[in-house]
Amino acid sequence: MKITAYVPCHNNQSTLAEVLSALKRQTRPADELLFINERCTDQSPQIAAEHGFRVLENPGHAGLASARNCALANATGEILIGLDADVVIADNYLAELETQFLIRSEVTAVGGRLEEKFTATPADLWRANHMPQHLGPNEQINPRLLTGATMACRVQAIKNLGGWDERYLTNFEDVDLCTRMRAAGLNFLYAPVCQAWHLRRDNLDSVLKTFWNWNYFGYEELLVDPGKWVAERLPFIWRSYRAFRVLDLPHPELRPITFLLPWSMMIRDLFILRQSAGDIGNIRNSLADILVEVARRYGMRRGLAMQFVDWLTKLGKELEKGQRSPHPLAGAMMLAIQYAALESIPDGNYWQMAGI
Repeated sequence: MKITAYVPCHNNQSTLAEVLSALKRQTRPADELLFINERCTDQSPQIAAEHGFRVLENPGHAGLASARNCALANATGEILIGLDADVVIADNYLAELETQFLIRSEVTAVGGRLEEKFTATPADLWRANHMPQHLGPNEQINPRLLTGATMACRVQAIKNLGGWDERYLTNFEDVDLCTRMRAAGLNFLYAPVCQAWHLRRDNLDSVLKTFWNWNYFGYEELLVDPGKWVAERLPFIWRSYRAFRVLDLPHPELRPITFLLPWSMMIRDLFILRQSAGDIGNIRNSLADILVEVARRYGMRRGLAMQFVDWLTKLGKELEKGQRSPHPLAGAMMLAIQYAALESIPDGNYWQMAGI
């Protein structure tokens, strides 16, 4: 069995050498090493060449799915494994992967257990707790998703499916591929014996933006119709918040990020919605007013509440550049948001108990 390993990359020089070194020291070496240059402007392609990788320029549209298709088109192996440029694998990863493909002839794709390496800061711990890229310690056949960051597949089967959908530039290409494999009757396996670690580091802004990115595709039809957004997307946002709020009970330091999650989701959604629904009003000011009321009901000290308002206002200013919003947010929509937010309040002691 011949294995082709590839790394799609757009400006990841800070983590790339560690990623490539881990691939080079495998107990079962890859038979072919490809580096897909996704319009890098840093030293990433040179680093890849120094590590003995064949550097390929992606000739297609920009984006992660396109880079994966470039690897698919150039691979000479029967098995193609892609590793993101911030993912380090255990030394026995490819050996375990090969074993899974050999003993499970019915399996088209295999994904490993990807855990966060860094969790010391609140943003990194929040990502590890609320955006895990693994399914735990137990093997699963045909799970909802194999994360694209470590996915390996049988080359011909994926070619028969048409490869990855190039509409997906940064994420969701893995969800889409798993959905199409399932529809075609193909099996895929989550194999935690294949261990990997994620080298990503986040801050408040980046982790909340990434969560929104992860939860944009699949909801696009709700972001063109205010009624559908209120009826279906808004409840999803606040369900996520309530679930995370419970998970945060042992980690008071995560509560500020979780508190801002629904506001980050709503303001990003509403600016997308306005592009098709017309002028729905002054989004950032209206949301800031509701946030102040919610914070007061939470028993949050005013200074912290105003820090949150400042963050929301700054984000809104970035999103609304070039747009006009002279009127308050549409009345019915504002009431729906206010009701959903207030309904999600546990009690007035939430913030005092956190010591924040």
